[in-house]
Amino acid sequence: MLVDILISIATIMISMCGIKLYKWFAEYQVWSIRITSYSVITLVICSVFLSLFFSVLFAVMSSRVEIVKYLKCE
Repeated sequence: MLVDILISIATIMISMCGIKLYKWFAEYQVWSIRITSYSVITLVICSVFLSLFFSVLFAVMSSRVEIVKYLKCE
């Protein structure tokens, strides 16, 4: 779960940097980063949501694998 949260935080940070780079190149806006309580709460909510989503996705995909079929082949 911790690795999932770290991956989701990295994904969110990369996407936010992409948005900032787009605004810098396309719209010639100044690159400013402010860390507020709203941004921290948003980051926590997004990272928890993404980690839960990927955990549930992995659980659903792994429950569909028929292990006995693969063990009989070997």
